[in-house]
Amino acid sequence: MSELDVKILVRQLNNIEQCIYPALAKPDYQKIYANWNMAEHLTMQYFEQQVLNELLGRENFLAMQNDKASMEYFHQQHHKFNHQEANVDQEKCNAFKPTYREIYQRM
Repeated sequence: MSELDVKILVRQLNNIEQCIYPALAKPDYQKIYANWNMAEHLTMQYFEQQVLNELLGRENFLAMQNDKASMEYFHQQHHKFNHQEANVDQEKCNAFKPTYREIYQRM
């Protein structure tokens, strides 16, 4: 997984998170994460996996998931490049919210 892939993933996930939780763009965003319930964490994990699957392709995504060293590298890179920068398109966000709610309800 390249640095560019991780940067794309981070931006897409931040866009999703800040679409649903706009307050994550504020300096005290860590308080919001601390108050998430299990369903919120699992829902975001689901979307992370969807983005990774799209970025890497299904075969590479599954190979990464099944390789401990690859997953450790991914988590290191994710931590390194993670930020709270997002570029939420409100129209896309409004169209995405029902999908989020559906996945959240399943969790």
